[in-house]
Amino acid sequence: MHAAATVLLLREVEGELEVLMMRRGSGLSFMAGMWVFPGGRVDAADASEAAGRRLAPSAGAASRDRLQTLEGEPLSAGQERALRVAACRETFEEAGVLLARDAVGRPCPAERVTGLQPLRAPVAGDAEAFVAMLEREDLYLDVDRLVYWSHWITPSLESKRFDTRFFAIALPPGHEVSADLSELTHHAWIRPAHAPGAIERGEIRVVPPTLLTLEDLADSHARHGRLCGCIGNR
Repeated sequence: MHAAATVLLLREVEGELEVLMMRRGSGLSFMAGMWVFPGGRVDAADASEAAGRRLAPSAGAASRDRLQTLEGEPLSAGQERALRVAACRETFEEAGVLLARDAVGRPCPAERVTGLQPLRAPVAGDAEAFVAMLEREDLYLDVDRLVYWSHWITPSLESKRFDTRFFAIALPPGHEVSADLSELTHHAWIRPAHAPGAIERGEIRVVPPTLLTLEDLADSHARHGRLCGCIGNR
């Protein structure tokens, strides 16, 4: 079973919550044609010392004690760090959004992220290329803003199994999304409150954890009224 990280990339439009979803290619061996959130398995490079040097100073400290094993034991700082790095890497690789800041703490501007788009393919082929890009650009992953959302494990009847942590974060201002056109063929901003209807009409296909996450997002936004409250009170 592989450790993995998934990102609920959120935005608010006219008071409605929207989450980024992406369609997996129909020819893939795992979850073909399903609509999913950006994410993937943790790579050894995500746990490297080099990756650790590319984190914001307060990275993830606020929520680390909430991440536990199935036995209730807390994850180590290294395990938490690797999950958060993987979440950022996969978001850049699959959706083109870079959750990073510069050396003085300013969010990475959209125009700079646009210039880094050609590096998505190399990152997809080699996770170490992501850390190398951060070093070269002197960028630091904005992992302290990733809000832990939930924990899902693939059922034992599946041949490929993942132990996945879900994180939520608001879309950085001005950043554009695009599918990698490799594993993922389409993307859409889905309103969680409307998702059940879209699923019933056959417009999107999802697995149960995705549906339950959409329902949870809709409930949280309805309860708190705003995106900041939705993830700030998690």
